[in-house]
Amino acid sequence: MPPKAPVQKEAVADAPDFRVLFESAPGLYLVLRPDLSIVAASDAYLQATMTLREQIVGRNVFDVFPDNDPTGAGMRSVKASFLRVVEKGVADTIPVQKYDIRKPEAEGGAFELRYWSPVNSPVFDGEGKVAYILHRVEDVTEFIKLKQEGLARLEENEVLRSRAGQMELEVFLRAQEVADINRKLQKANEELEKLYEKTRELARTRLSAIVDNALDGIMGFDARGAVESFNPACERIFGFTSQEAVGRNIEIMLPECGGGKAAAIRKETQARRKDGALFP
Repeated sequence: MPPKAPVQKEAVADAPDFRVLFESAPGLYLVLRPDLSIVAASDAYLQATMTLREQIVGRNVFDVFPDNDPTGAGMRSVKASFLRVVEKGVADTIPVQKYDIRKPEAEGGAFELRYWSPVNSPVFDGEGKVAYILHRVEDVTEFIKLKQEGLARLEENEVLRSRAGQMELEVFLRAQEVADINRKLQKANEELEKLYEKTRELARTRLSAIVDNALDGIMGFDARGAVESFNPACERIFGFTSQEAVGRNIEIMLPECGGGKAAAIRKETQARRKDGALFP
């Protein structure tokens, strides 16, 4: 029986220092009493929040970490979670919170943007009452920044795509307008061509009417002397019908115009009728 006491002392001597283990834990941990005063903090938590253990232990957590935005929901959400843990005795998880951290006075004391993902768990005493609140957080600031940048880039891409689509639509509409204008111009040109042809036809008709009703003989011939037109007066004068005269050489009616001189003669000359009779 006597050897048992030394064994117990040895076991107590070999017991781990849980405070050292807690403070050295790689996670971001903060221990609070139900009145929300700080009991302990891990080294990683102190580093992440730019605080010193001796400056925060014993103080109310919201005195140490005030919210820089009085209208923000960060402090209210975290405090409500702490109270739920105390009242219900169950772990409580809340969405990512924007809760900025104040820099040390030596660094200007300004607030630094931070986003946290918190989980709050109860620690019970021997009677089953909540003795402490274990506050564990993850700093997700960089993740949120990248996500916001990605969303901003996505929105920018959406704007660019929208503008590109609008430009494509404008180009399409302009092309439609140009095509419509071209069709109208083509139609106008066709109508002008028809009008021009009609005008020429009217001019030919009028000229033909004048020639056909002239009292003087009027004939047309080409440079080789081939008769091209022969009005009724010529039929009366020369005795040839228009069908007989057209296509024949003018020298059968105007002998002096033969030999390729038809286009150059501009003087009075003798003419020959169909029956061979000459006349001036």
